[in-house]
Amino acid sequence: MVRGIRKKKATNTHISHRAAGYLHDGVDRIAVQGERLERRLQDGVEKIDHEAHRVMGHVKGSVGEHPWMAVGGSVALGFIFGLLSGRGIENHREHHHHSHRWFRGRRFQ
Repeated sequence: MVRGIRKKKATNTHISHRAAGYLHDGVDRIAVQGERLERRLQDGVEKIDHEAHRVMGHVKGSVGEHPWMAVGGSVALGFIFGLLSGRGIENHREHHHHSHRWFRGRRFQ
C-alpha cells in the first residue's frame, strides 16, 4: 500500500513538472513574440516620425516661398471647417440678424 502511494506521488510529481515545463515554454514563446511586436511597433513609430519631419520640412519650405498662398489656404480651410462644424452660412446669418435686431432696438433710445 505504501508502495502504491509512493508510485502515485512520483507520477503526480512528474506530471506537475511536465505541466510546469509546458507553462514555462509558453511564457517564453509569448515573451519572444512580445519583443518582436515591440520592435515592429518601434520601427513603425520611427518611420512615421521620419515621414512627419519630411512633410513638415516641405510645408515650411512652401510657406516660406509662398506666404500669401498659405494665408489664403488657411482662410479657406477655416471656412470649410466652419461649414462642416454646423456653424454654416445659415447659422451665421441667423445669429448676425438677431444681433442687429438687438442692437437696432437700443441704438436710438
